[in-house]
Amino acid sequence: AHLVDPDDSSAAAAAAALLDGAIDDVDVDLLEMLATATDLNDVDASDFGAASENGVSNGTGGAIDASAIEPVPLSLPSDQGQLSQPQPVGVDVITQRPSPDAALSSETGTNKRGCLPADGVHGNGSASPEIDIVTSSAAPSADGQLRFPEGKLYGREEHIHALRESLDKVIPNKRGLVLVSGYPGSGKSELVDQIRPQLADQKAMLIWTKFDVRGRLQARSPLIFKAFDEYCKQLLRGDPGVLAEVRDNVKEALGADAVVLKDLIPSLGDVIGDIDDAKGDDHHDEGRQEMQRIVYHVRDFVRAIASTQHPVCMVFDDMQWANEQCLELVSKLVTDTMSSSILFVGTYRDNESKSDLAPLQECLGEIAMAAVPMSSISLENLSVSNVNELVSATLGQPPQHTLPLSNALHTKTRGNPMFVKQLMRALVDEKLLSYSAIARRWQWNLQAIQLKAIADNAVDLLVDKMMKSYGAKNRDLLRMASCLGSSFDETTMMMLCSQYSGCSQQELLNQLGEMTSDGMLIQSGPTYKFSHDQIWQACYELTPVEEREDMHLKIGRQLLQQIPPTHVDAVVFTIVDQMNRGSRKLTNHNEELIVAQLNLKAGEKAMANSSFLQASIYLAQGTVLIREEDWTTHYNLCLRLFTICAESQLAHADYDGAIVAINHVLSNGKSVEDKLRAYHACAIAFIAQAKMEKALDLSMNVLNELGEVFLADPTEAEARTAFNTTRTLIDATNETIIGGMATATNPNKVEAMRFLLLAAKCSYFVSPYLYALLVFRMVQITLLSGITPESAYGFTSLSSFCAVFIEHRSLDLERKCATISMELIKRFDKFAPVIVAMLNHCLFAYTQPIQACLEQIKHSYELGMRGGDADWALSILPRVSQVGLFCGKNLDDLESEMRINIRELTTYKHYMLQVNLLVFQTVLNLRGPAASGSNASEDGDDPTMLNGEGMDQATLLAEFSDRPMHNVIRLFYYCRMYLSYLFRRYDDAADLEESHRSLIKDLFFLSKMDTIYDTYETFYRGLIAFAILRQGTDFRPEENEKWTGIAKRSMDQMRTSAEQGSEWNFRNKYELLAAEDAALRGDAENACEAYEAAIAKAEEHNFINEQALACERYGLYLYEIGNDSEGKEQLEKALTLYGSWGAARKAQDVMALLQEKEEVAALRVQA
Repeated sequence: AHLVDPDDSSAAAAAAALLDGAIDDVDVDLLEMLATATDLNDVDASDFGAASENGVSNGTGGAIDASAIEPVPLSLPSDQGQLSQPQPVGVDVITQRPSPDAALSSETGTNKRGCLPADGVHGNGSASPEIDIVTSSAAPSADGQLRFPEGKLYGREEHIHALRESLDKVIPNKRGLVLVSGYPGSGKSELVDQIRPQLADQKAMLIWTKFDVRGRLQARSPLIFKAFDEYCKQLLRGDPGVLAEVRDNVKEALGADAVVLKDLIPSLGDVIGDIDDAKGDDHHDEGRQEMQRIVYHVRDFVRAIASTQHPVCMVFDDMQWANEQCLELVSKLVTDTMSSSILFVGTYRDNESKSDLAPLQECLGEIAMAAVPMSSISLENLSVSNVNELVSATLGQPPQHTLPLSNALHTKTRGNPMFVKQLMRALVDEKLLSYSAIARRWQWNLQAIQLKAIADNAVDLLVDKMMKSYGAKNRDLLRMASCLGSSFDETTMMMLCSQYSGCSQQELLNQLGEMTSDGMLIQSGPTYKFSHDQIWQACYELTPVEEREDMHLKIGRQLLQQIPPTHVDAVVFTIVDQMNRGSRKLTNHNEELIVAQLNLKAGEKAMANSSFLQASIYLAQGTVLIREEDWTTHYNLCLRLFTICAESQLAHADYDGAIVAINHVLSNGKSVEDKLRAYHACAIAFIAQAKMEKALDLSMNVLNELGEVFLADPTEAEARTAFNTTRTLIDATNETIIGGMATATNPNKVEAMRFLLLAAKCSYFVSPYLYALLVFRMVQITLLSGITPESAYGFTSLSSFCAVFIEHRSLDLERKCATISMELIKRFDKFAPVIVAMLNHCLFAYTQPIQACLEQIKHSYELGMRGGDADWALSILPRVSQVGLFCGKNLDDLESEMRINIRELTTYKHYMLQVNLLVFQTVLNLRGPAASGSNASEDGDDPTMLNGEGMDQATLLAEFSDRPMHNVIRLFYYCRMYLSYLFRRYDDAADLEESHRSLIKDLFFLSKMDTIYDTYETFYRGLIAFAILRQGTDFRPEENEKWTGIAKRSMDQMRTSAEQGSEWNFRNKYELLAAEDAALRGDAENACEAYEAAIAKAEEHNFINEQALACERYGLYLYEIGNDSEGKEQLEKALTLYGSWGAARKAQDVMALLQEKEEVAALRVQA
């Protein structure tokens, strides 16, 4: 009524009568004229002619009752109960007149005259007419287009708060993970997007990875790298100061290894400057190694870009579609303890099938085991109230007016946000929800909506909508586009559309523009993507299931036909993806061979991009198309396809699949040369699964084929003869000449060195004497035929054998071999990590401070991981743990490090895991449950039993009793012997020493090779021997002789090691043994002097563990000779030192010992 000129009484009267419901019939044409007239004075009241018999048209061909039109309510002041002036919700920017919303009130439901709505029609409830049409103001969608409020989520306030809190927690140098789960369309991505303003406020960067609905099958570079590339582009567009800071951090973290990520993150070079290509091609021979190398450097990259000043939020959206390769990288990033100021957010659908979610659940399980701070947000469907908020805001109507509609929508959709929006769009399409230009509001047919049968989900609803709303050409376009995946480009679509629909380029662009306007597609330059995965799914389902394979095959054939052969490489993934999906419809074998060739091309390209999982999918599909007779007619294709397929499957740890492909090569290969790559892959697969005997048998058979013949069961004498022969060859030359030798050129010798190394790696556990012969042969081939990358390993191992086969140990040959090894790894650094570790664990640990060797061993692990050789690198971790325990590293820190190391070994399913667990459980037993916060040992009264969080000793013995892992059993007996001695269970320690000694008798020379390990075994055997002898038990003569001999040999070896090797490492050990010897002989003066020397040297050389032990032994001896006060003083020192070392349980043991001694002393005084 306020739109009518008040001077025209007839028009004003007609409008007022209409709003009051006083007239039954109104001419719609005249109302349209009223609504659109620029000068309402020109509208004559006489134009209101006789109304039609059927009432007012609602614009859909039906009729409406004037009483069903919603009156315009006004609000009453709460304090006076009188009419208030309408408060405008919006203003028409052209006329500056109050918008219709200004006349609405959400409080009273009264009309302009303060009356209740007629006939019970109210914004919040049911209506009496048979067809109930409710109208609403429509300022938010005044052009008749349905628009939902942007940037606003309804019913998610608590979830947003929780997400923002999580971000706040990680800013101060921490990291965390938030998992957001929910049904499709529940708003997971939109929820995460709500933290963008907070990120901007805190100068944080957002890195968003959205996994594709078909990402598990596409062979493009992992989407995570695309997200990193976009991050780099953001940096380049942003603050120069931030760019400079990140540039410095990344350059320092990656150094020359930036080349590893150069192709995966193209914009990285723009961030840090030119990247040198000189390095990086040495490590591409094994896919698995390359992938491990990439993962390692990506972790370095992430550590470098996140800081307290500039935190990072990494979002992994739709994780249920991430393939195993991406999930492995996600796990490594999230569990990296060196990362800080970074929040990881993962979203996933929790309604997928168990099989589809299995890879994700395994990944999340690994993350949970790593104790990463984690929280979860579960998005449920919206309540009726939340849906009503959305509907009210969208239609511009007060909530109580839209509540009936919201109730109907909620009933149909169960409150799924996306489903609600799609249903509202569908209702608009069907005119059940429409915008009235007359009333300038939205109106809806509530009864028809309630009676309407709709699909059960948003996907089916979208399919139904497209079938009704889009013409055949548009539907065909969407069908073809969806077959290409979640995104596509104009060029590809043009090729397809010109063939199938005959449309021109302009027609295609018009169609794409129309669907972009409809919200179906999102355009970015020449590329389009579906705006939501459910929209993609709906478009894909336009093609019936039984027609899809034919559709894919047609698309693949059309692309292959239209694209010139020289350009196939550029789109090979798209072509092969289509052909593979329709491959079951292939009937011509020649075409099958073409597709197999294309799969080989795609697989090789994916391997070059380090997309090993995708490569294996293509290559495996190619092998399916090969028939047995093709090995005769297309031999080269078959050989290459199956060989690379095996290597790609090995790269992502599909060992069973690799073996299947390998068997085809071994069965059909024409020569040993053709089979060598398959043999090598097979041996690697066996080793990765700890099948050492199988790997050894295979390698020895290959060596035999290459002319390298070995005895099946060599003896120690034969090993000694081979050592002397090799020594003679080395003595005939010098380090400089050997280091400068030419590279080997004989292909048989080059291959023989590869398999000699594999065989040596396996025989170490299976056949020790064969191990010696293999190593000596590696050195001989090097000296006679030239240098190979494996040569350094041969010389390093040879240096260790010097301690075995040279009767009076001389360090000259050992040092010569070590020098040669270090020179060789400058030329071939492939095995540098294991070479450095072996030298530091053997020769250098004998001649240099062991604490320095520990740092070098840890560095060698880092080198291995940096180079991608995780297998060798992870085999170093048990050495890190053992040396850390030997040298007195703080047990709190050691436990933390070992937990990380165990997680790495577990992730890679490495065969050395059990070795690390043995040391780990030993550390837990020393620390005790109170210190570690865990069940250190289930045998609470016996800290010498290796049962608890780390392992179960009965299970271990049963598992390894029949397996050739002698080092595991050897370490088991050593750890138990060590603990039994420390906790003064001398008889148990003696029994364990017997078992330990009988075991290493068969591995004598291997035990002598491992210098540092052998040293500690000898040291504790000597201490046990003295403890048994000092107990004064009556021995049989042979028993006394045995223990006396063990004690003497231990003293002699410690003396020699201190004099010829490292005074730093061995002097305190010799002094402690000398003190025990003097105590046994009753020489109190020399005993006290030696104990004090042992304590002083241990303190001087930072062996807090051995300082504590020396104080304990000295205190017990002083009590023994009656010097209680000084004995108490020494035990109290031992108590303090054990506590400082972190051995809380051992400290409790000494406390109990002190109390016992005090009670005995008190009784003696009383007596």
